[in-house]
Amino acid sequence: MKRLARVPIKFKEALQKHNFRIKKSLGQNFLIDKNIQKIIISSAGLKREDFIFEIGAGFGELSRALAKEAGRVIALEVDKDLVSILRETLADCPNLKVIAGDILKINLEEVLDKDYEWKIVANLPYYLTTPIINRLLKSRLKLNCLILMLQREVAERILAHPGTKAYGALSIFVQYYTHPELILPVKKTCFYPQPKVDSALIKLKPRRTKVKIKDESLFFSLVKASFQMRRKTLLNALVRAENLSFSKEEIEKVLGLANIDPRQRGETLSLEEFGEISNLLKGTLREM
Repeated sequence: MKRLARVPIKFKEALQKHNFRIKKSLGQNFLIDKNIQKIIISSAGLKREDFIFEIGAGFGELSRALAKEAGRVIALEVDKDLVSILRETLADCPNLKVIAGDILKINLEEVLDKDYEWKIVANLPYYLTTPIINRLLKSRLKLNCLILMLQREVAERILAHPGTKAYGALSIFVQYYTHPELILPVKKTCFYPQPKVDSALIKLKPRRTKVKIKDESLFFSLVKASFQMRRKTLLNALVRAENLSFSKEEIEKVLGLANIDPRQRGETLSLEEFGEISNLLKGTLREM
């Protein structure tokens, strides 16, 4: 193995002891910075009665730390080699269960009891970040919070505000379901193997009161259409959208009712403004 000199001795020993080979196909970048692990624990605000679902348990150091603070931890790992290691090394944690599976394929509602409120802790592989967040936020689980390690660029998009370059459909999707906040940026040197880009640790707190939307499918179709052609005006983008079926006259009328300039671009609209346009398209025009 190459370049192990900068890796903590315990991590090197774990790799060598289990003759473990890191799998690039699974996007494996292990967090090796102990201080960041402590910040994750602190950010989750753990109590003995908490239920934790950890996605991507790795070698289990964070899993063990979570189990010391929380009442129950379920650690999910997709790598079968790691699952075997985890079940051996974490056998002395009675309140921790290691399960094998792919977060995008398992039945979350069967794995996690719907009667409990869950805190999610995850180090997300860069190439699967968006579908995993989508999966979690659309689940029927009771979520207390999500502490997520992800690519810094994706974090910036999630946290972005209207009128900024990073603002887009992902920003609105996540902000529709949660209140996101940045915990801290994380350097790529905190991982092994070292990724090409920096990361960020964020916290998503589910909204207790969402923006009122009459038709979520229409709402997200509207948002998608508005950002597919960012350089076009809002009116032109919506008229030309393949996933919408409203005429130019209908869209002009709705934008007028919403007091939105049709020459604006989608990136300037807030979540609430998209919601108002969506509700008007769904309701008002159809009643005229």
